Amino acid sequence: MEPILNRSFVDTAVILAKRDFGDGHMVVTCLTKERGLIKAFAFGGKRISKRFKGSLEYFKVMDVEFSPKQNSNDTTFSISAVKEVKSTYDKIGSDMNKYISACYILELSSLLLNHMEPAGKSGAVFFNSVMDAIDHINSMPGNKKDELINTSYEFCMFLFHETGFIPELTKISSPKEQLYRMEQMHSSVLEHSPRSFCMLYEMLNNSCRVQGNPERSR
Repeated sequence: MEPILNRSFVDTAVILAKRDFGDGHMVVTCLTKERGLIKAFAFGGKRISKRFKGSLEYFKVMDVEFSPKQNSNDTTFSISAVKEVKSTYDKIGSDMNKYISACYILELSSLLLNHMEPAGKSGAVFFNSVMDAIDHINSMPGNKKDELINTSYEFCMFLFHETGFIPELTKISSPKEQLYRMEQMHSSVLEHSPRSFCMLYEMLNNSCRVQGNPERSR
């Protein structure tokens, strides 16, 4: 993992979570390729601007300029600019089932990596794994609910394993059993299941009726 220096730096990032902060601003949780998890203020981030190459959205891979500020006890970060949008995952936004599964990938990553920063792990390990899962969901043919749940399950087991919470991966083929196992993992480590997880249940039962975006609030 590259050290975080006391000067601006650019890293490839994907947004895991964001929440409002004041008037027109946001706090953004990014997973970066070289430095792992970074929480940063995005001043003016709720507005569309040239500085952010449009807007700070989910399912974009971006080269982001971060500016650190050293305080007495820790370092805070702000997003100075988005230098380049390297890729977007447009098919996810147009398919509700893909959107739910992809939201689960991001939300679980945010919850778990915030819960315990993996000691000695390279940010690239998690960044590449998140992007592989998102890319697989984006390229999947439509109406593949079982495969979407399987992708979510395999990512869930991988992440809990890599962060040291489970000793080995468990192969399960039934979507219902996969969801049950995922819920067990959530309750054993996290305070609550990701909000998007209940939507995976609804998706399996063909009763997914989502109002608005399943936004993550951290």
